[in-house]
Amino acid sequence: MASLCKVSTYLRKIRTTPAYSPESNGISGAFVKTFKRDYIWPNDISNAKVVMEKLSEWFEDYNEKAPHKALKMLSPREFIEKTKLAG
Repeated sequence: MASLCKVSTYLRKIRTTPAYSPESNGISGAFVKTFKRDYIWPNDISNAKVVMEKLSEWFEDYNEKAPHKALKMLSPREFIEKTKLAG
């Protein structure tokens, strides 16, 4: 019962972010911009079905191979592995 109270208290604190708020949407906005630039626009996308079929492949590339400036030009996978080795 005590854990249910904790969950209830936590859920009351959850709030949505304001729509069109640069502060709250900055990270997701940057991701969408990068994703469109690197994956959507360079490909011949004829319809939403094609995009849905390619998403898995694109996410894998984004996370496993593509260098990220914020990660000193490492892919997220490389950054995680390097962090594990250092820590």
